[in-house]
Amino acid sequence: MPALLVGLGILAVGALVVFFPGGDDPTPVRATSPEPGTRAGGDGAVRGGIPRRAVDKAEHGARADAPRPRINKALRHMPTGMSETVPDRGPPESFDSPAEERAWYENALQRAKADLQVREKALTRLEKSRGKIEQAKDPAQARANYERQRAIVERNLQHAREQVAEIERKLAELDGATP
Repeated sequence: MPALLVGLGILAVGALVVFFPGGDDPTPVRATSPEPGTRAGGDGAVRGGIPRRAVDKAEHGARADAPRPRINKALRHMPTGMSETVPDRGPPESFDSPAEERAWYENALQRAKADLQVREKALTRLEKSRGKIEQAKDPAQARANYERQRAIVERNLQHAREQVAEIERKLAELDGATP
């Protein structure tokens, strides 16, 4: 019996919400010229659809004292696609001492050698994937992808080797300059 009363109560509230006359605005909206998508009756009232409501103008940023939206700092600078991590800035323009210059180039050599190892590992991994070309659904497309990736990996490897050689030359020059 209580479940029946609760069910009838829910139906009554639903019926009031759906069938109760009126809306947000107690006065009917008159339309002199109906907008596209609405139908006007003989008395000019818009029938069907949702009646128009009063809205404020969008004035954000127009005033100096307007509140600014809060932006989550973690989402402020989201990367878009693949981007380089840190651009190589090169050596500073001047060093305080020859020992500081040598230390900078030794650290740069360590970073360059680590990058060279990563590039060599990428080449070995790419060579291992060469056998999977014939097993692909479209071997011609897989071969084209492999060749494109191989050209990129080899170019990056050559660039890493050149950087290591250049830094080693600079360290050799520094060794020759210091007695």
